Amino acid sequence: MAAADEPKGEVVPKPVVVRVCSHAHLEQYDGLRKSVSFSHRKFNPHKLPPDMLRVYTSLKERFDEEYALLFVFNMQTAMEMHRAWNMTLLTTRTLKKCSEMVGLNMTWELGVIKLKFFMEDGDFELQRKVPYDYDSEFQDMFMRIAAALYNGHMTVHEALLFQEEAKEGKHTAKSGLFIRDYPGRLIVLPAMSSTCAVIFFGGTETWNKSKGVVWSFHRARVRFGPSCWLASVLVFISLRS
Repeated sequence: MAAADEPKGEVVPKPVVVRVCSHAHLEQYDGLRKSVSFSHRKFNPHKLPPDMLRVYTSLKERFDEEYALLFVFNMQTAMEMHRAWNMTLLTTRTLKKCSEMVGLNMTWELGVIKLKFFMEDGDFELQRKVPYDYDSEFQDMFMRIAAALYNGHMTVHEALLFQEEAKEGKHTAKSGLFIRDYPGRLIVLPAMSSTCAVIFFGGTETWNKSKGVVWSFHRARVRFGPSCWLASVLVFISLRS
């Protein structure tokens, strides 16, 4: 009975951390929000992959929701920007700047294909394989979103929703969407394959064009079947004539 009568320890609430991307900070310092009312939309973390969701949940319990979402944002920024391998230095700079400005304890290793992310001095580690993407619009857009976040113009919820919309093509012109997917992709596929052959194989211009065309035919055949392969041949013949 005596043990039951003992007062229970009070739960100490976590201190509220105001970051440069916090809603309270933006309401006070962002001039645009003082004259324009913004809608308050929230990112749904349950759409995340299972491993990212587990890390998000653990970080939310240990720190707060905003801190956990900043980890998700930084990781997704790295994955999208690093699809263009030539942007490794820019990706590292963006991640470093974002981590410093919002107080995120996160490190990373950016390989050619494989990316490693570490949180809280190695308490959490996630790895991803990121295929090469010839386009650069998404990379540029994700870099701008990150800059808006760590410069105090966007909350983490707004930034994550902007990333979602960017991948869905909601902020890309119709002409850009046409070239990004087939059949419009066939217009740029021979040139794309040729430049990739120059970068990765070297050699004379004529030889690189031949290798690039062969590689484009193979890529189209593997991904989209014989019909798309035949379309690639027709596009090449039209370009040669």
